[in-house]
Amino acid sequence: MKLTYPRISKDKSNNYFITFYFNNKRYRLYSSKKIGGNTHPNSYEGEEQLKMAYVLAAEVYNHFKNGGKININQNQNLICHKDYLKAALDKKKASNYSKHYTQLLERVYSGITQNLGPQNLSSKGLNNYLARYSNPSSYNTIKKHLNALLEGAYAVGMMPRINYDKKSRKIKAKLHKPFNDLSSILNEIKGFDFNLYLCCLMTYGCLLRPHREIRELKWSDFSDDLGY
Repeated sequence: MKLTYPRISKDKSNNYFITFYFNNKRYRLYSSKKIGGNTHPNSYEGEEQLKMAYVLAAEVYNHFKNGGKININQNQNLICHKDYLKAALDKKKASNYSKHYTQLLERVYSGITQNLGPQNLSSKGLNNYLARYSNPSSYNTIKKHLNALLEGAYAVGMMPRINYDKKSRKIKAKLHKPFNDLSSILNEIKGFDFNLYLCCLMTYGCLLRPHREIRELKWSDFSDDLGY
């Protein structure tokens, strides 16, 4: 048995991996999943990430030194892909992200995993999934969340990276049309929500942007007689 001690390296995405030779064959691992372990260095951050990479190296070395083998079964690889994606999704959900953001991630996860069958994730499969969205805005939104989910999966050890069409679609610009009867529109808004009506008056009369410049106004921004 010819075995070299694993060397720790870092890829372009700042993820740690180990390389070693076993019986004159080179191996590259991001986690101990393929030897039945549960060590994922890239699920950690900072110094802990590097420490766990050393743990991974020792775990893999001892595994092969004691007669262990690596699991290269194709069906197991498919399960690993789903496991990594699920781990990435769970990590996002446990972070301080909005409910809307995590719901979209769940939608993407379901979309790319529910119809895999016996096949593994592939560039063709991801491109076919994105092709479901003909609207450029929807396409770009789904693609953005797909990228985030895959990057999270790579961070916890999924490999290799999957090449697919990452180009955003150009959204056709639309010219805003002015209201013909501004008074009736403002009266309608006033009946719906008086605070919104006040914001509309300041947007129109003071040329303030509605999202931030109006939302963050304070009483100190107004004169005593509210004249300006």
